Amino acid sequence: MNYFSDDDLRFFMNHDKVVFPAGSTIIGPSKELNCVYFLSEGKCTRKVITAAGDEWIYGKRSADRSTQCLIGILSFYLPVVHTIFTFHADTECVCYRLEPDETKTFLSKHPEYLTELLEFITVRYSELNMNMLSKLSHNTPSAVCSFILDHSIEIGAERFLDQDLSISEIGRRLGVHRVTVSKIISALVRQDVIQKNGKRLQILDEGRMREFVQYERMLEY
Repeated sequence: MNYFSDDDLRFFMNHDKVVFPAGSTIIGPSKELNCVYFLSEGKCTRKVITAAGDEWIYGKRSADRSTQCLIGILSFYLPVVHTIFTFHADTECVCYRLEPDETKTFLSKHPEYLTELLEFITVRYSELNMNMLSKLSHNTPSAVCSFILDHSIEIGAERFLDQDLSISEIGRRLGVHRVTVSKIISALVRQDVIQKNGKRLQILDEGRMREFVQYERMLEY
């Protein structure tokens, strides 16, 4: 992952500072979308609130100097600028208000940052595809295995699921009940495909996991 340099940070912080109290909305469908925010301090959640009032969590952001600190930027690459997402301040969030065109010009001069944004979009698109396919084919294990692989990270010579992704979070992202996700993970553990290593899930057999993803092997759970 690429992180913004000190010069980049100075560029962002040379804009109007806005402080969002914990519990407030930074960006949302009900607010006019006319700027991008750079998250300098704090943590927030990206989610969708349905018409029925249900919350679907699509990830958390923190002030880690990565491209994920640019809140709302992807909306300005759409033909018609809009968002279905709400960015909710989990803690007090210190942001800097950026002009969309200025931010896009900045990113065009830094293809490494644009590449990371593209990777982020690609992973989310893959999630949506697997979610749809699992509902159409009733092959939920394939969707869960794909999600674990897509969100795994290397630590040393081993591969682990991002520890911020709980069973409930996986279920929300895939539209699957958490109990079903738990049963699938237990089945993968019994077959020595993954194992629980502290608070993380460790992938032991990536090859067999991809076989479940590609419907070459069926998982009984």
